[in-house]
Amino acid sequence: MGNDSDGAGAVGPSYSVSVIVPWRDKGDPCRLDNFQYVTRNLWAQGWYPFDVSDGDDGPFNRSRAFNRGRAAYPADVYVWHEADMIVPPEQLERAIEMAHEAPGVVVPFTEYHMLNPEQSAAVHGLADPTLMGCNVIAGGQSIGAVGVTSEATMQLVGQWDESFAGWGFDDNAMFHAFTVCAGEPRWVDGPGYHLWHPSGAGATTETEQNATRANQARLQKYQDAASPEQIRDLTGAVTG
Repeated sequence: MGNDSDGAGAVGPSYSVSVIVPWRDKGDPCRLDNFQYVTRNLWAQGWYPFDVSDGDDGPFNRSRAFNRGRAAYPADVYVWHEADMIVPPEQLERAIEMAHEAPGVVVPFTEYHMLNPEQSAAVHGLADPTLMGCNVIAGGQSIGAVGVTSEATMQLVGQWDESFAGWGFDDNAMFHAFTVCAGEPRWVDGPGYHLWHPSGAGATTETEQNATRANQARLQKYQDAASPEQIRDLTGAVTG
C-alpha cells in the first residue's frame, strides 16, 4: 500500500484512502502510549496514518480533528480511527472495500474487546491481543471507535458536527446521521481491541462536565431529525 501524490495511502490502483487519527496530547501517559502503539501498528500494516489535532486547548473536539483531516488529506475513502484501537488488517481492508462500493458507514469489527491496564501494557510490549481474555461487547454494539466512509458518503452527511466536544454522545449522533443520510450501516465480522486508558466519563473539571451535558442535549436533536436535510442543518455543512 503506497502513497499517492496527494498524501493519502492508496489501496489498489483506482482509489485513495486516508487514515485519520484524531489526536492531541493532553498529558495522559496511557493515552500517549496507546497513540504511539496504534500509529506504529498502522504503519506496520502498510497504512500511512495522519494524526490530526483539533487545534484547540479545551475539551478535545474529535469532530473538528476529523474535519481538519478530511480537508488536509482528501481521499476517496476515509478511515476514522481512534488512537486507542487495534483492528486486524484483513478486517480493515474489507471495510475500506465495502465503503468504496456503496454509501454508508462501515464498522470494521463486531466484537469490542476491552483490554485492562495490565493487558494494554503487555500489548505495548508487543504481546498478542488476540490471546488475551477480556470483557467483550458483541453484536456490533460499539460503533464509534473506528468507522470507514467514502467521500461520497461525507458529501451526503456534510461533515462531522463540531458542536460536540469532550466525552460522550457524539458517536450515537453521527451514527444516526450516517444512517439517515447514506443508508444502513454495515459491519465486518471480527474483533477490535481497545487499549485501556482512564475513561473520559470520569472527567472532574466543570468545563468537561458541561461539555458532556451539552453533548447529551445535542444528541436529542439528532434523534429528532428524520431527513437528510435536517441532519445537514445540524452538521452545519453545505454539500455539493
